[in-house]
Amino acid sequence: MKPVFLICSFVLLLITIIVVLTKYDDLAGKKHYVYTKDYTEWLTGHNQNNSFYDERTFGIDLFDDSCQKMTNSDFRKFMNANVNCTGEWCSIDSKYNCKQGNNRDCYNVEHIIDKNGPEFEDCQNVKNIVANYVMAWGSWNQDLGVIASKDYESMTFEKELVYGTEIMEDVRNKLDECGCENGWSESDTHEGFINFILFSLFLLLISTVVMAIKYYKLNPGISLWPPRRSYRDGSHLVSLQLEPI
Repeated sequence: MKPVFLICSFVLLLITIIVVLTKYDDLAGKKHYVYTKDYTEWLTGHNQNNSFYDERTFGIDLFDDSCQKMTNSDFRKFMNANVNCTGEWCSIDSKYNCKQGNNRDCYNVEHIIDKNGPEFEDCQNVKNIVANYVMAWGSWNQDLGVIASKDYESMTFEKELVYGTEIMEDVRNKLDECGCENGWSESDTHEGFINFILFSLFLLLISTVVMAIKYYKLNPGISLWPPRRSYRDGSHLVSLQLEPI
């Protein structure tokens, strides 16, 4: 390994680390979100007649004790008995039921804060309280589940766009009130990624320094800088022979 390469590597690593540290907040705040097909089509002017959820079925608004736990089936039964389904995906009898073999073109009981997500992970069962339920379009709900398994932040961001940040925060606060503390935040994933970059750069820096030290121990007579050429002997002069005109 040549000395010049070692020096350039060292300088490049230092510059990279400085840039990453300077742009840390910007990097941590930027996120490329992935959306469901249904939401993307709605954004582009399609699916305008499709309702993503029935706003009259938020459990947090319907129960005096919204901390009570309930199964999906019992919540659906409650809705069928107390709310007349008038949304886009109601069954023929104006109920929140799905046809056998088709649970996409109907209303599903949806967990507003994903049941299997990283939020409130120390007490997953608390997510089965009625405050965390709403009747949502089955197709959209199931596609959200696919995204959640790969990119939880994208799923949460889309829900905030559809439900509104206020309802999302109300449900989170209710989950906390009902006995479960949320230790997750959307910045966790970004911070972990940036920390990984910084740690990798640190390892590269250490490796470069170690290689440099090893190189110069094996070649003690080599200087970091190229030797300066002495011109006192006139060796830099070039003899010119002029051609006769």
